[in-house]
Amino acid sequence: MVVYNSFMEMPMEFKDQKSEYMRNNLGIVRNLISALPDSINRIDVLAQNVEGGDMPKRCRALLFSNDGKNIAIIGRERDGCSYAVLPGGGVEGADFNAIDTVNRELYEELSIKADQFTVYEEEAIEMEPDVWVFLAVANDKNIGLSLGDDSPEAFRNGNSERGFYYPMWLPVENLASLNLRPYHFRDAIAEAISKQ
Repeated sequence: MVVYNSFMEMPMEFKDQKSEYMRNNLGIVRNLISALPDSINRIDVLAQNVEGGDMPKRCRALLFSNDGKNIAIIGRERDGCSYAVLPGGGVEGADFNAIDTVNRELYEELSIKADQFTVYEEEAIEMEPDVWVFLAVANDKNIGLSLGDDSPEAFRNGNSERGFYYPMWLPVENLASLNLRPYHFRDAIAEAISKQ
């Protein structure tokens, strides 16, 4: 099986299939974005790129399973606390844009490549200053999650200073009760999902 690391590497026939998939699942994303409270800032990513606007320092993904019933999270245990975060991390020098950061981070933290999910890159959500969250949907219902073998998280996993990392699928109905940080973002997403 050939695996592509970015949308640009894919042959045109795969790009066309992925574009069709994106159109079919756009409803999940549009409904979620429209249901978000006004307190959550939306970023027009295309305008930022065209106008040379500020890029975020960190990018995360709100990755839904193919059927929209689960989201990908990273369970964490650190300093005696258990909590969860959305997959993502800092923009690095080799990242051409914010989407490159999302693709790289999802590979490092969940072991899924760019051809296994669809990022809706037209609009992002500002979770906190300098942190953008992109909505994404897995292309297949049977994608397993694990830390990438060469990821920084895999090397730090179990380290007494950094704690443990557990990538997993979480049923969306459990989101509101999860210790997902930051809390204001968890509450906004849980509220938006409940309106769908």
